[in-house]
Amino acid sequence: MSTAYLITPLSKKIPVDENAHYIGVDAGSYRILEQNLKIEYAIGDFDSMSEKELQGLKKICPVYQYPVMKDETDSELAVLKTFEKYDTVILYGALSGRLDHTVVNISLMIQKYPSIILMDETQKVRVLKKGRYELKKDYKNISFFALEESEISYSGFLYSLDHRKVSISDLYLTSNSLIQEKGIVEIHSGSLLCIQTNEK
Repeated sequence: MSTAYLITPLSKKIPVDENAHYIGVDAGSYRILEQNLKIEYAIGDFDSMSEKELQGLKKICPVYQYPVMKDETDSELAVLKTFEKYDTVILYGALSGRLDHTVVNISLMIQKYPSIILMDETQKVRVLKKGRYELKKDYKNISFFALEESEISYSGFLYSLDHRKVSISDLYLTSNSLIQEKGIVEIHSGSLLCIQTNEK
């Protein structure tokens, strides 16, 4: 499967994945170049960059520039275009900075593109639909939030569940942690938001 990292301007330390491609979202393009990674293309309105920086970027990679006045965010435009070619899309730096931008990115995932993954240096958010998943011990805390009437089981955690039916109003599936090297999560029906974090 092909993987693309969409690098936003708030990205700091970008993970190096030799099997993935890197795409710049607006000024996030320069975060890629600063870490000496290859950039496939850049996309956005580039309102946070100077004209000189933009022209310099155009000499390095293809640039897809959109008007500043538009209905979509730069992140949404990037996600939409990237899914034309890639199977796995990781929106990196999507959980940092302004709260409204974070909410937009999470809403974008839940409402339109549930297969994208949101990440930053310490957190990872994704939607789990019906299926079986293995979670590695990469994060200290793991929480689940039902997005609809769902049924979930998980083992290898400090607190385990077996075929538990949960709804949107259930908030007790938070602040769990792995006690084994990996945990097994099974979504029997419905869908849940999975948040993994190393934040204190």
